[in-house]
Amino acid sequence: VHRSGPVASLTAKSLNVGSQHGRADAIYLEGGQSELDGQLLFDLGSAGSAGDETLEELFAEAETAEEGGDHDGAAALYQRCLAIDPSDAIAAFNRANCLRAGGHAADAAHDYINAIKLDPAFVEAWFNLAGLMSEQGREASARRHLQKAIALDKNYADPVFNLARLEFDAGDLPEARRLWVRYLELDAESEWSRVAAKGVQFVDLQLARTAG
Repeated sequence: VHRSGPVASLTAKSLNVGSQHGRADAIYLEGGQSELDGQLLFDLGSAGSAGDETLEELFAEAETAEEGGDHDGAAALYQRCLAIDPSDAIAAFNRANCLRAGGHAADAAHDYINAIKLDPAFVEAWFNLAGLMSEQGREASARRHLQKAIALDKNYADPVFNLARLEFDAGDLPEARRLWVRYLELDAESEWSRVAAKGVQFVDLQLARTAG
């Protein structure tokens, strides 16, 4: 979800489940479609804890609950998915998003970290964990996580924008400007590109006044 505000606030971007960003070879579920590196999800309906439901059906049920705004119910369903397959990074990530939306920040952070442990290259988990840290005022942690997301995917524009905003808030105007310029190289069309362009202009004016 993109939230825009006045340029003075330089509002950060946030990410929903199933963004188009991230690694092409990772496990992502968008629009109810499952992908697992070209492999079909195994039918675990015979597992005792799963009853007659397959893992895929349970995951779809969780997605439906999440899309309907039942974040607590969806989190519980994703937890059942993790009970069946504890190595499922995307279930941990989705559960974290639901917990975050439901106001359970500490539990959400735990699940983002779990997703990262399961898949250290899960760039969206790094990005969303950074957003959560920023919401809690933990700017140093947010900065580290955004830098990690950028290192994992240099063409992923969202963390570049948010890191620019962090540096701007911290008073490092040259670094904020550098990052906004980089963002504009990655995204020159969206509403966020207009915010970034205004950020560059603002910094240029401030630096010119300082130099004068």
